[in-house]
Amino acid sequence: MRIDLRDGKVTADPRCDRLEHFDERSKSYRVDLLGAEQQKTVRWEVPVQLDQGMEGACVGFGISHALAVHGVRVDNLSARQLYWATQLSDAWRGGAYPGACPHYEGTAVLYGLKTTKELGLIGGYTWAFSLADVIDGLQHGPAVLGCRWSQGMASTDAHGFVVYDDQALVGGHCACITGADIRYRFLTIKNSWGTGWGANGCCHISFPDFEKLLANKGEVAFIQQVQKIQKGE
Repeated sequence: MRIDLRDGKVTADPRCDRLEHFDERSKSYRVDLLGAEQQKTVRWEVPVQLDQGMEGACVGFGISHALAVHGVRVDNLSARQLYWATQLSDAWRGGAYPGACPHYEGTAVLYGLKTTKELGLIGGYTWAFSLADVIDGLQHGPAVLGCRWSQGMASTDAHGFVVYDDQALVGGHCACITGADIRYRFLTIKNSWGTGWGANGCCHISFPDFEKLLANKGEVAFIQQVQKIQKGE
């Protein structure tokens, strides 16, 4: 299967349509650093399991899982609408929203965060640029992950782990990092592919694999000042 994306690239998996768009100014908004002595094992519970189906709305769904941890009520429809709203204001023409012409999939995590802020759901966001940064940020809340998804991450092993292989990439994806285990050295990721995927919708990735993923055009952001009630309620 070949899916055309809005930046001219293609993906083999219609669910993996995260586009790569970075802003050097993001480096000025780094997550607060705590230091290794304050890094503890942490796990954030996501109160809802979203499922994007075979749609390419992963940016809307990954951000929505993070919002849900902070008490925002989300569902598959609101996550899809966040994706559409992002496409209406990002840098590319067309989209997947009703009436879009031309019809293309994909948007970027940065634009998704900007749209979430414009909708009044968050007050801002910070960025993590290393594994240590990610663990520091997770002490205060979940993270939004944008990455190049590989074939080894299509399913989990018997222990719930995925394997990152930068030589066998499927496409770009967005998900939510919900925890870090310091002793056993892995992160937990909440995916938006339903409860039938992975370990009840989640997977683990080892610290070394995650560092490779992050180095290969990965990005991690933390939402701040989250509003508990969705706009319009």
